[in-house]
Formats: sequence, structure tokens, C-alpha cells
Amino acid sequence: RFLEVRRALGEGYFYHLENSLGLLLHGGENVRVGLALYGLVPGFGLRPVLRILARPTLVKRLRPGDRVGYGGTYVARGGEWLATLPVGYADGLPWGAVGFVKGPSGALCPVAGRISMDQTTVALPGPVELSAVFEVLSADFGPTGLLSWAEARGTLPYEVAVHLSKRLPRRYLLGGEVWEAVG
Repeated sequence: RFLEVRRALGEGYFYHLENSLGLLLHGGENVRVGLALYGLVPGFGLRPVLRILARPTLVKRLRPGDRVGYGGTYVARGGEWLATLPVGYADGLPWGAVGFVKGPSGALCPVAGRISMDQTTVALPGPVELSAVFEVLSADFGPTGLLSWAEARGTLPYEVAVHLSKRLPRRYLLGGEVWEAVG
């Protein structure tokens, strides 16, 4: 059918049937690049580039019985430290799919309670400063990467990527330096 349409339209047009995987497997021209643009195709030497960083707005030690999140789903044993991060499902974090964020030391910090519209609360191994930086979405294929979020939701990685909100500031890097900042 494609060849029939191409013959009917004639010359002077660009035609394509390939996406990112087609490009990586076969090469080509006039390809619609999707996931590969963000490095989200494992096994071809690409690396993910999407990353979300956040600083806590609150760091708190909980008392026994303190509840956190919608419905108070996280119940404190007492003595544990939590950080509230100013990013939530309105920013594109898929509700129910984000289980961990990377803490300032690189350790995985479990999400405590449910992700809310504008905030995510994580359990900490100990107190941190409000200047600490957490990696909510990691630029890798690990448990805090976008592919893990998509798998947990049972959806395509691109669906998760396109739902990252305009509320998130963008930093475009070139050679490791900020080339352009938006938001």
C-alpha cells in the first residue's frame, strides 16, 4: 500500500516508515526519531538524557503514628527522616510508578506515601540539608529511570516522556555545559 501511495503522489516528497528503532537497525533517511532522541532505546550505545533534580522543601523527623501522603498510607514507626520534594504527578511523575528517588549520596530513597499533585515525600537514611539535591528521574536505565517508570505503569516510555510537564524547567546541555535554559 505504501508503494502505491508513493507512486500516486510522485516525486518531490519525502517519504518514511521508520521510527527510532528502524533507524538504529537499518539506517535511513527521513526518519521520525522518537525515543532515540532522548536516549531511551537500550542496547544501541545510547544513554538516557532526561533527568529531574529537586531540592527538599521540608526535612522532618517523624513521630510514631505520623501519617504521610493521600489517605495517610505511610504510617511512621517513629524516628525516621523524610524529605518533601516539590515535584508531583502534575509535573509528570506517573502516579503509582515511582518507587524510589536517588538521594544526595546516590542511595535509593523509597517514596513514602502516595505522590501528590505537587509533592513527593521520600524516606531518608538520615537528615539532609535543604540544599541537598535529589535525582527524582535518573538519566539511566536503572530503577529511577524513565523506562522503569513506564514498565511499572505498563505503558510505553514515550508516553511517560511526553507527559513531563511544562512546569519543569528545561536545561539543554551541549558539551556538558548549559546551552539554553527554559522555565
